[in-house]
Amino acid sequence: MFKKIFIFTLIISFILFMSGCSKDLMFDSNELKQDVIKVEILYYNSPTDSDHIISIEQEDSLVEFIDEFSKLQITVTFGAPGELEGYCIKLFKKDFNYYLITKNHIEHFSE
Repeated sequence: MFKKIFIFTLIISFILFMSGCSKDLMFDSNELKQDVIKVEILYYNSPTDSDHIISIEQEDSLVEFIDEFSKLQITVTFGAPGELEGYCIKLFKKDFNYYLITKNHIEHFSE
């Protein structure tokens, strides 16, 4: 009986530990300036259903956005995965890959 309670306690402790871990993530401004060719802000529901709000492609505006964006400290929490829904920033890179960034999740896509 003691062994079962001990194992159960270890499992619960491990689950709580993993769900409470987080990592701060910051994008490097210089790297983004070299790689990003376009930024979109959109309302994302699914890959086939998203409402485009604004697109930034002009170099001056793109550099200004990247400078401000790179100041953000994004906290990614391990455990339950976040969802890609709601307002989102989409960073298009030169290699046709892109990032989708929401308030609680970041995902990298390759085309």
